Amino acid sequence: MPKSKSQTISPEAAFEMNQQVWKRGAFIHGKRLLKNMKVKGNTPLEALEAMILAGPIMSFRRTQVTTLTDSRLVIRTLNCPPAEARYRDGRGVFNGVPGCTLLLATYAGLIDPRIQTKCVCCTPNPENPEYWCEWEFTLPQDNGNER
Repeated sequence: MPKSKSQTISPEAAFEMNQQVWKRGAFIHGKRLLKNMKVKGNTPLEALEAMILAGPIMSFRRTQVTTLTDSRLVIRTLNCPPAEARYRDGRGVFNGVPGCTLLLATYAGLIDPRIQTKCVCCTPNPENPEYWCEWEFTLPQDNGNER
């Protein structure tokens, strides 16, 4: 941590600190959400959907669930205020995938450690400009059946 205004840290060190904040914050928020949510009786991916949509990071984004089965959940963010502000202010693209992956994978792990988290696409997303990013969560099924 810098000791004075004139002391700076490397971009790599700043990135690592940012990742640690995402990891710890996701765990704290996730535990709080689970404590206050009523997810008993839900499938793991239903519980994860509820948790993501109620979470402090995703709650200020427009989010759309495109797929929800017992083994697969796909969520799209239709807007991303931090990325939009960067574009508006001319600061360019920031790779939010590492931080968002930590957040979402931590939430998934709190629900069920078998849930896998994957970023399908993220900003900039020229192939699908109607949404900013898409996340897929998969859960191996013991019997191989989806509902």
